[in-house]
Amino acid sequence: MGELAQLAKEATERDRLERERVRLAALDTLRASILKERITSAKKLQFNVLDKKLVVSVRALEGEWMLMAENRQGIERLPISDFSLELLAKELPNPVPEAWMKPYLQLLAGEGKSVKISGEDRALNDLRADALQVADRLQQGLVALDFEALADRGVPREPTAALDAVDALRKLLATRARSPLVQERRDALREYASAVVGFAMDVKQVPSLFGGQCEILPDSQVKWTLQFEKESDAALFTPIQDGWQNLREFICTGRSLIEPKLEPRDGVLAVRGSGAWISPAAFREVSAARVRGKHTWDPNIRPGEMECYLLLGYREPQRYIAISATASVVAFDVGTSAYASEFRETPVTANVPYEASLARSDGKLRMACGDYTAAIDDVVGSSGHVALFSQYRGEFLLDSLSVTGVPDLELLRPAFVKRELAKLGL
Repeated sequence: MGELAQLAKEATERDRLERERVRLAALDTLRASILKERITSAKKLQFNVLDKKLVVSVRALEGEWMLMAENRQGIERLPISDFSLELLAKELPNPVPEAWMKPYLQLLAGEGKSVKISGEDRALNDLRADALQVADRLQQGLVALDFEALADRGVPREPTAALDAVDALRKLLATRARSPLVQERRDALREYASAVVGFAMDVKQVPSLFGGQCEILPDSQVKWTLQFEKESDAALFTPIQDGWQNLREFICTGRSLIEPKLEPRDGVLAVRGSGAWISPAAFREVSAARVRGKHTWDPNIRPGEMECYLLLGYREPQRYIAISATASVVAFDVGTSAYASEFRETPVTANVPYEASLARSDGKLRMACGDYTAAIDDVVGSSGHVALFSQYRGEFLLDSLSVTGVPDLELLRPAFVKRELAKLGL
């Protein structure tokens, strides 16, 4: 019985496909007839050429080509296939040669359930029976064409072309999301999107990934600034899992734990306790940095519990350059045991705002705070995230910070891809 049912199904499908062939052949004949009439009457037709309207008359046919009358665009000929089904629907004679033609063209235009098929002759009855499958097959065909277009694009490795591919994918997912073909190939679409989105990233996307104020500068550099007047700036720093425990082994071994706290307050970021927080900002090479703030605790008393660092180029395990809140500078890499630092009697005093700046040049890291200066060898580079580390019994009130340098697109790429895939619904 199963074999008989399958044979019956195949026979039904063959009959339906034969009806489709007959209908399309009749439309092709009708198009040729309309074209000949338009050539004789010199009546103009409206074509869509490269998304632009072309209103022109056809003067002759030559094989598979329509020869155009003189026109402003200077187009001499178009393929007969450019006389589209949409144009054919507009140019249908009244009355139509056969009653099924108008509703069939509406089905092919994707109007689906809104198409009314009235009448009782055999051709109309057959079309009424086939209508649902015509609409479904049309949608499958359109989706297949979209997939083919994506395949033709491949994986562009240049940002502008990659962004165009992402837009094409976005349109496909927006208009064909419910298609069985899209659902079946969702994993493949996600894999394709991951590859394309990665190449779509360039420095133009950096500000939206960093947050805060981010200015694109010449030479692919950006200047990232946080003022902490908005709570959203403070929210950019999130706890590093086990980060404080790892960092304290090298920064403040053996010192007591203090409950960590990072709190926006009256336009500043209050930093307290034993904690480490990472930001989304990541640089391949930092050229300059600046910190403004003030202590609420005498930095010359119990200095081991007075440490708050802006970490530049933080990477696990324990690799960073740091500006200390006591206006010192440190470079450290546990992997290579590279270490350099400059600690002197600090020029910073309690409850007095100050500004410390750092610049990289000629293999040196140079710190300045008022008349105070320090310089160390640039032993680790600066590729990594911007982070905060604290071992602070009082509160350090961070007024603002800025970091200038070349963003690390490789470090940023996973976050960019994740965000864009979420936008695509993948």
